[in-house]
Amino acid sequence: MALINMKQTPAFIVFVIPLVFLLSAATIGALMAYPIHQALDGAYSLYKVINRCTLTLMILGIFPMMKWLQLTTADLGFARSKKQFFAQFSSGFGFGLLILSVVVLFVVALDIRIVQVDRMMSIRQVFHELSLAVIVALIVGTLEETLFRGFMFGALSKYAAPLYAMALTALYYAALHFMRSNMTIPAAELDWTSGLIVMLDAFRQVINPQNIDAFVALFLASIFLTCIRFFIPNSLAYCIGLHAGWIFIIKLAKAFTELHPAAEWGALVSRYDGLIGYLSSAWLAILIAAFVWVMRPVNSR
Repeated sequence: MALINMKQTPAFIVFVIPLVFLLSAATIGALMAYPIHQALDGAYSLYKVINRCTLTLMILGIFPMMKWLQLTTADLGFARSKKQFFAQFSSGFGFGLLILSVVVLFVVALDIRIVQVDRMMSIRQVFHELSLAVIVALIVGTLEETLFRGFMFGALSKYAAPLYAMALTALYYAALHFMRSNMTIPAAELDWTSGLIVMLDAFRQVINPQNIDAFVALFLASIFLTCIRFFIPNSLAYCIGLHAGWIFIIKLAKAFTELHPAAEWGALVSRYDGLIGYLSSAWLAILIAAFVWVMRPVNSR
């Protein structure tokens, strides 16, 4: 199976279609945010409302986009049966735990993050954090993998060379993680345009050069997951499991360790979450190279 082949659709068109999809969802979400924010009596920040609305619209938008792009559920990479799905998910989850545990162990060993033993002494807190980690891992892993490795890569690979589709999927996946805004608009000044103002501020954070270390890590994480999706047929559940395993470890690591701000090796992790960064990027690069080497076509060996 070749990573590089020729497709007829111009590269610029392939790049623009996901961008239009994202901008459309974000714009509509921003316009919806004001009345929803008001109805919730400000219980959540305007940005959080925009974020949830945009993600919901993107997920719902998969169905009409699939029809327009003539995609089938098979193009998304789901397993052929429930048994196969859960077998893949379980294996992926286990490998996800193993992969990111290596990073966490190095981060702790280098005193970049300090274990908070007192937090582990409360059975109630441990149970709470474990339960929360499982729920968040399942939701985030399923939604993000269905959207990116399932729908986006599935669509892009029909109209572009797989390597370009992988890179483009990774670009959008990494970029979306930095669409954040801490902008606060006084309640008296909120109106229908407020969501658009906050959305524009969030888009500006994507190009913040201080996020480059985390961006590289997320980009390589996407490449690794998409390689699995590409080389193994009907393997989206592996990706969901891996992603969920990573989220699970991240949530627990952040719950039971604290970042050491003056750590000698602190530059190996990003300010994005104090965990991923250049160290995880190096580990992912090794895994990608090893996986592609093992899965490369037999006739090229």
